[in-house]
Amino acid sequence: AEEVWALKLVRYERERRELIRAECKALTSRSYSALSTMAIKNYYKILTDPQYAHEAPAQEHRELDEFVRHLRRKLRAAQLPGSTEEIKDVLAKILNSIVNRYQIDE
Repeated sequence: AEEVWALKLVRYERERRELIRAECKALTSRSYSALSTMAIKNYYKILTDPQYAHEAPAQEHRELDEFVRHLRRKLRAAQLPGSTEEIKDVLAKILNSIVNRYQIDE
């Protein structure tokens, strides 16, 4: 029974990452313009840099919170568990890979 539960948790985590990755990809492909590039960079910095998060404008925090709420709705629709903190953790990792892949200046 414990092994089955562990396998379910792993499956949920993988599906959660895939869904969040797809949404981030949609964000970048929406229009790979300076605006979406800045949004990606700012979301990443807010999630990972406490100094920047403290100094960031409220609008950037609202946009990030709105994106996280969007991801939570998508996860619920897919019937996948995930708290806001778990989503932010996965989102930070995915945004890190996007920032590094596209070499977005920090």
